[in-house]
Amino acid sequence: AVTANRAAGAKLLIEGHGCDFLIMDDGFQSARIHIDYALVVIDARFGVGNGRVIPGGPLRAKIVDQLVFTSGLLKMGEGAAADAVVRQAARAGRPIFLAHVEPADPS
Repeated sequence: AVTANRAAGAKLLIEGHGCDFLIMDDGFQSARIHIDYALVVIDARFGVGNGRVIPGGPLRAKIVDQLVFTSGLLKMGEGAAADAVVRQAARAGRPIFLAHVEPADPS
């Protein structure tokens, strides 16, 4: 859902549509939403703050400062652009998850 009021949108999705969890872009920007698990996603080829929209657009806050609010870090793909942030997350005691995207078989 796209909404100007994140808290109202979250409530609508949970109560009105039975959602068990929400995936939010820039979810730390709303203190009115209770966060059970916060996963930072970083593209291993581009890192963060690269001008792209998802997952690594311009950052509102330094990623190092945001790691204190995270439950873990998800490194997408192969590459070294995310290595510094991965090391910082590991030093902060956050679990590191690795993932990659594969195109669906068109057949």
